[in-house]
Amino acid sequence: MSETELAVQKLSGQGYMFGDFSLDLDRGCLWRGGQEVKLRPKSFEALKCLVERHGRLVSKAEMMQAVWPDTFVTDDSLVQCLIDVRRALGDEAQRYVKTVPRQGYLFDAPVSQFDLASQEPTSKDVAFG
Repeated sequence: MSETELAVQKLSGQGYMFGDFSLDLDRGCLWRGGQEVKLRPKSFEALKCLVERHGRLVSKAEMMQAVWPDTFVTDDSLVQCLIDVRRALGDEAQRYVKTVPRQGYLFDAPVSQFDLASQEPTSKDVAFG
């Protein structure tokens, strides 16, 4: 069995795949190959927000609303979450999460969506546009 097949066996429900990573929405975790990559809950939410909006600019305000919908937090909280996300992805060079100065953030990688609950192997590629 290939490493990709082993990784898919550990996934549940719905999520996204990009590069060597899988974002499992049902379990709230990030996987690389067959290994879980630890992320704090708000860092997971920040990554989820970016992946769900991949290929388009996400403003800081939109990120803050998605991650902390009913709470006031400083910009430092978002910055720390993005540091955690980049560390988890090994993304110091900003291959995945790009900062667009004074505008926001961009998740810049091809993303495939999966839904294992449907029992269909219909993992559709989502095009950039």
